[in-house]
Amino acid sequence: MNPQLQSLLRTGQYPHVLYSYSSESHYIEMAVSYILDGIASNEHVFLIDNERLYPLIAQQVRSQVSREQFELLCFVKNFDFYYSSGSYHPPAILAYFNDLLKRKSMHDKPFRSWAHVEWGSMKEPVEVVRELEQHIDWAVNSLSFPLICAYRLDRMPAHLMTILEETHPYILTDETFLSSAAYQSQVPADLKL
Repeated sequence: MNPQLQSLLRTGQYPHVLYSYSSESHYIEMAVSYILDGIASNEHVFLIDNERLYPLIAQQVRSQVSREQFELLCFVKNFDFYYSSGSYHPPAILAYFNDLLKRKSMHDKPFRSWAHVEWGSMKEPVEVVRELEQHIDWAVNSLSFPLICAYRLDRMPAHLMTILEETHPYILTDETFLSSAAYQSQVPADLKL
C-alpha cells in the first residue's frame, strides 16, 4: 500500500480517497494491499466491486490470511450497490450502504470500504456523481471509516475528474498520494444516515 496512505490510516484518521487507476493489475494490487492492511488491523472490509474482479482479488487475499481472517472481507456487487433503485440514485445508494451496515451489525465495529465505481457509459448526469460523492464524504466523516473510491483513469473525462477532485480530500494514483487542492467540504442538508 502507498506509505503515506498507510501512515494516515495508522493515525486514526478516516480518509475519503479518490483512486484513479490506470491498469487492472495496479488496481488489483492496490485493492489487495488495502484489504490486507484492514484485515491486519482487525477491521471488517467492504469490497464493492464487480463479479469479474472479485475472484482475482479474493484469491490473492485468501492465500495470505487465515479462514477466520478472510471472513472479515465482505463482498458487495457494485452493480447491485450503485443501481439498487434501478438507477444511479444517491439517496438509494446511501440507504443500501446503511442497510448493509445494519445487517452486518457494523455500526459499532471498525470497518473500511473499497468502492469500485464503474458504468457502461457516461449517460448518467455528472452532477449525480457530485451529489453522491458529497453524501459519501459526509458519511465517511459521520461514521468514521476510511473509504477508497476507485475510478478507471481512461474512463474519466476532464469534467468528471474535476468533480471527483472537489469531492475527495485525498487523491491516490498508482504512483502518488496527495491532498486534493480542489477539495470542497460540504455537508448535504437533504440526507442523514
